[in-house]
Amino acid sequence: EDAEGAADAAADAAVRAGQLPKEDDGVSCLLLRLPRGWGPPRLQAFIERFGAKPASVSKNAGEGNGLVKFESAEHRSIFYSSFVQAEQGGSSTGSSGQFQVKFPGGTSAAAVKSGVKRPADEGAAGPAAAGGGGVEGGAAGSRKRQAKQLKSDIREVVCPWWDRPYADQLQDKMTVVNNTLRALAEKVAYSYGRDEKPGWLTAALHRPSKQALLLPGIIRSPQLNGYRNKAEFTIGLDAQERPTAGFLMGNYVDGVTQVADPSQCRHIS
Repeated sequence: EDAEGAADAAADAAVRAGQLPKEDDGVSCLLLRLPRGWGPPRLQAFIERFGAKPASVSKNAGEGNGLVKFESAEHRSIFYSSFVQAEQGGSSTGSSGQFQVKFPGGTSAAAVKSGVKRPADEGAAGPAAAGGGGVEGGAAGSRKRQAKQLKSDIREVVCPWWDRPYADQLQDKMTVVNNTLRALAEKVAYSYGRDEKPGWLTAALHRPSKQALLLPGIIRSPQLNGYRNKAEFTIGLDAQERPTAGFLMGNYVDGVTQVADPSQCRHIS
């Protein structure tokens, strides 16, 4: 109940600020309890991992909430249903199921998903399946969620694009930056309201892309492997309880202490 109340309060604040529509438009949602270090690019990459396409993403580093507007209602539904399945399977992003999704429209139309809850009908997907379910209690339930959360390959944790073709990575990165530039123009325009806007902003709003500036492209790196010659490692036990120096298999703040050898990570020299 506390989590749902906090979600309602955050949604109400976003509505009052004009960031979230009062009635559900079918494409907007509010994500809560995100890592505070995330900015728009990291949040967008997280959303796109579920196969959904956001039209704009807004999140300030240091804050735990993010606003997302999808390209269509279908993409919002894809994200939500995939998010629920990932939380049930423990394959989200190391959040221990703490992310929450809130849709606009008030209590009757709101849908909140917390990782410690399960939809009443596990076979359903999408906003209709967002009702609360049982809570896994006690230390055993916590250990079970953590065990599900852990990935088996350290590359999926440290460098999740490791097996993605580099050309596709560049395109994805350019999409993230373009969306961020569009969100920047929209946010600054909102802050001006009906006041006269500076020339660069007026020009941006008249562009088809609505971007703060046009991005000519992303420069291809001359070196794809072994480019990082400085890294910080954690010392702990691996999956076989052996002392290991490497990377954590998840977030320490979520109780993950398992360490994996970093030698397979392509970016480490």
